[in-house]
Amino acid sequence: MKTDEQTLRYQKEIDKLNQQLAENEARQKKAADDAKILRRKVQTAQRNMRTHRLCVLGALLEKHLREPDLLTADDADRILSSIFADPSIQARLTNALDFRRANPATKHTDDNADES
Repeated sequence: MKTDEQTLRYQKEIDKLNQQLAENEARQKKAADDAKILRRKVQTAQRNMRTHRLCVLGALLEKHLREPDLLTADDADRILSSIFADPSIQARLTNALDFRRANPATKHTDDNADES
């Protein structure tokens, strides 16, 4: 009879451990699913941020082109290439990039910039 009691105790312990294992696996699956959802949200937020940046920069470009509807992408590329070939423009760009890398959350004002 003692052997049957011991076997029953072992079986109860095994059942309890299997239940704990199943609960842990369920929590692990939920955590993995939650992480997947969060990764998708991060990707969506990054895509939205990029889209916003492209719209803002595109609007700034159109603001400075006289009649943007008449220009092709090649026209705009040639204009920008000639502007950015200027060493003074390159220096200002480098200055702005260096500043932004050092101070990502600070508003940048270029003392040499023309007022628009």
